[in-house]
Amino acid sequence: MKNKNKIKINENNLKTLVDDNLQFLLSFKALSQQNMIILSKILIDFQQWNIANITIKKQQWLQNLNQNNQKQIFSIIKTFYDNLLKNRKYSKTQKIKFMQPKKVKKQLKQQGEIFGFCPVYSDKTLCCNLYTIDAVQGCGFGCSYCSILSFYQEDEVNFVENLSQKLKNIELDKNKKYHIGSGQSSDSLLWGNKLNVLDDLLEFARLHPDNIVLELKTKSANIKYFLKTPIPMPKNVIISWSLNPQIIIDNEEHLCASLDDRLKSALALAQKGIKIGFHLHPIIHFKDYEKHYKNMIQKIMNIFKAEQIRFISFGSLTFSKQAIKEIRKTEQKTKILQMPMNKTHQKYSYPYETKKGIFKNIYSYFKPWHNRIFFYFCMEDKKLWDDIFAFSFADNKQFSNKLFSVIMDDF
Repeated sequence: MKNKNKIKINENNLKTLVDDNLQFLLSFKALSQQNMIILSKILIDFQQWNIANITIKKQQWLQNLNQNNQKQIFSIIKTFYDNLLKNRKYSKTQKIKFMQPKKVKKQLKQQGEIFGFCPVYSDKTLCCNLYTIDAVQGCGFGCSYCSILSFYQEDEVNFVENLSQKLKNIELDKNKKYHIGSGQSSDSLLWGNKLNVLDDLLEFARLHPDNIVLELKTKSANIKYFLKTPIPMPKNVIISWSLNPQIIIDNEEHLCASLDDRLKSALALAQKGIKIGFHLHPIIHFKDYEKHYKNMIQKIMNIFKAEQIRFISFGSLTFSKQAIKEIRKTEQKTKILQMPMNKTHQKYSYPYETKKGIFKNIYSYFKPWHNRIFFYFCMEDKKLWDDIFAFSFADNKQFSNKLFSVIMDDF
């Protein structure tokens, strides 16, 4: 005889379960405290992922409620959740909608120290020893995975007051080489030359022509300043674009320039003789990711000559514990946390074998350029370098010196 009270959950009505039964599920008494914390996170993720619903009426849950059913319900939901982690999907027709802040406040602000090590630096991985200048703090883009969420208010963008003088006050060792980026606290080109921020940064680069490279990193297509300025670009400046397939831009990189517009802007500057580079970072694993990244990489190789590009870097989705908390606190719909994660070096990212498979595929698509462009990983283990590139650097200093020379040397 069939058990009429047996609880069945399928993907057809999960949203009903979450929306109608949220408080009910969180009232479970038979679960341990640890499992209640897990259940709370699962329900938040279900809502953010905006996944399809599960056929259970609220009355049925209430009628069959007892200790055994509570544990059964938790077990079913946890198994369903674990399977979803391995099956992230994006749709071209049903894009994730982005809720913009009502107003982004742009203001001058007196800041303390604006120069320092990259905030995600680690001596546990091969690192390019990047330094950062936080000339603008806060971003007008809406990338779901961005670590800026952990540091700044989403409705505030602060421009450093007296930036020119603060840059002159930075003390650098004349015998040391510095790779300095301005795209860690905000997008480097989004604001153009507002409040003379680009003028001041390029003047800083001119003051140190031999021992710094300044990298302006962007997801924008705002290159008017560089096309119009009559002053030659310093040779120690490079502009780099973060790239992802358009389906990722549509769903997770909200308000940013399209892939085509980023590539078009990069080509315009390369043809003007300005140094450019690309970051495929973060590379996101999802259903059919191989097809989307292969098409993007083929487009890059069709548009550019290898000699126009100084470097191409690869990086994976990697989160601090605080960043994960901040993402879950937002009301944005996103699938960015829909992935299996391992904790390594105090960060959370893909399991090693998953990451290895992703990078092996992506690197193989660039095969015609393997010996013509400097490829590197951002914040990854030496083992990954050896497994994918068949070489690695002895330490961070050797790596950073190589990257410095790749940017500075004349081709």
